[in-house]
Amino acid sequence: MCVALPTDERLAGAGATQSRRVVGVIGEQSVWDTTHRVRYDNQWEADIVDDGGHIAERVGRALRMLRERRRLSLDQVAQLTAVSKPMLGQIERGITNPSVLTLWKIAHGFGVPFSMFLDDPSALDLVRRDDQPLVTDDEGRYRIRTAWIRRPGDRFEWHLMELEPKSTHLAEPHAVGVEEWVLVIEGGLTIRTRDVEHRLREGDLLHFAGDFPHTYANPSTDRVRAHILIMYRND
Repeated sequence: MCVALPTDERLAGAGATQSRRVVGVIGEQSVWDTTHRVRYDNQWEADIVDDGGHIAERVGRALRMLRERRRLSLDQVAQLTAVSKPMLGQIERGITNPSVLTLWKIAHGFGVPFSMFLDDPSALDLVRRDDQPLVTDDEGRYRIRTAWIRRPGDRFEWHLMELEPKSTHLAEPHAVGVEEWVLVIEGGLTIRTRDVEHRLREGDLLHFAGDFPHTYANPSTDRVRAHILIMYRND
C-alpha cells in the first residue's frame, strides 16, 4: 500500500519540490536514500521503505555521535548543513522523522554517506536479500538495492542497480573524493560523466570519480542490471 507523507522542507527554486512515498516494508527498518536521486518534471523524488518503527531513533543517535565526535554545537551543525537548529534538535532526540532532503543535507554537510544513518551495528555480516534496503526513483524505472550498507570503519557501499528500458537516471555528485565502480551484469548501460559517454556491455566495468554529476542511461529495449561499488575517502 502506498501512503503519501508530507514533506518538511522545500528545495530552493521556483517550482522545485521534494516528496516521498511509503513503498513497503523491509525487515525492521525504514529506509530512504538520496545517494542516487533523479530529477523529473521539476521535482526531486525518492521513494522510501517504511516500517513505522525505530528509524527516527537510529538517525538521532547517528547525528548526535557525529556532532559530538567533531565537537560541534547545534548552531555550528546548522551552519554546516543548512538545516535549522530546532529541526536538528528534534532529529537528535528522535522525535521527528527527517525528510529525504533534510537527511541528505545533513549527510552532505558532514561529508558522510547517506546510509550511515541507516546502519544497524548489531546486524550480521550475512545480509539476506529481503533485508537489503530498496530505493526506487523515477516512477519505479530506476531501482537500487543496497547489498552492503557502510558501517563505521568501512570505506565502501555495495549496490545492485536496475534500470528499465528507455530510461535515464541523473545522479547527483557524492562528497569530494568519492569513487564509483560500475560492473554491468545484464544488458547495456551508458554512463555519462564529465561530458564523456561510456557505453558498457555485459561484463564491462567502469571506474570514475563520483564527486561529479553523472548519468546512467539505458537506450535499449531490455532491462539493465549492474553492481555499483561506492568508495569513500578514509578521513
